[in-house]
Amino acid sequence: MNVGSRLAYGCAPIMGRYGKKESQYILETGFDLGVRHFDVARSYGYGEAESLLGNFIKGKQENLTIATKFGVLPSRKAKLLSFAKPFVRPFIRHKIPTSDEVLFNNPNIIDEHLLSDSLKQSLYALNVDKIEMLLIHEPNSNWIMPDNLVDALSHLIETGVISDWGISGYFNSMDSLLKLNPNFSNKIQTSSNILICQEVEKLQNLYAVFSPFHRGYIINLLNSLLSSEDYSLKLCEIVNFDVAQKGAPYLALYLMAPFTGQKIILSTISPLKLEDNIQVVFDAKAFSKVKAKTAIALIQQFKEEQYA
Repeated sequence: MNVGSRLAYGCAPIMGRYGKKESQYILETGFDLGVRHFDVARSYGYGEAESLLGNFIKGKQENLTIATKFGVLPSRKAKLLSFAKPFVRPFIRHKIPTSDEVLFNNPNIIDEHLLSDSLKQSLYALNVDKIEMLLIHEPNSNWIMPDNLVDALSHLIETGVISDWGISGYFNSMDSLLKLNPNFSNKIQTSSNILICQEVEKLQNLYAVFSPFHRGYIINLLNSLLSSEDYSLKLCEIVNFDVAQKGAPYLALYLMAPFTGQKIILSTISPLKLEDNIQVVFDAKAFSKVKAKTAIALIQQFKEEQYA
């Protein structure tokens, strides 16, 4: 498969719920499958994800691009508890949202000082002297960008330390954030899924999208729909394949892909799931937006009936 610039691997799962062996293997799998863009953050893997990625990309820098983020810090207890991670990982559970929104409160002061400190650590951990994309990580919806921070980011571009910069955050906070920062014209990385992809598509300077399954919420919704014979048959008629056989994850990506011309960030620790998800996006290349809109409208109708 020629993945090219269409797909990216999101490093959120590595070195957190999963150890070094599994994390290393999924990076290798993504690269072997053609993924050439890796999305990471200072906070991922309790602060250890960047180092693992940095070791992995040695000798490969010319063939790939990296996006990292600053703004969310690794847990202060992460280093103190690092010895216990292998023992507690089996007990870490992933909480599935109960709605299609994500509420996130970032307690950190995002300014030029945090930028400087975080970037130094990221460059060291990644073992690089330049980063292609630096993203402000999950600013609160009422955050106003300081002028000094903008100046500092512009200087980093001028001096060649970064190629570009932008904001990364969940879509439900992005509207308020952009209204409070009307002069913002840099790249946007945000969440997208079948319920919001048509609105996300309207954003200016969209760089990449993440969380197509919305932490399992979309999968649960589609599995519930697939248990309805009436809705399943209607959906089969629209997409022209057996939706029950393909399954919820396939549908979630297949119906979203026509509305996403930018990078789709896929985050999984399973090599088989990563390969399947990449294949879905390519399967969807010939699927029309008109049919996708019709299918999504049907899913929205089902959602409203189920959660009325």
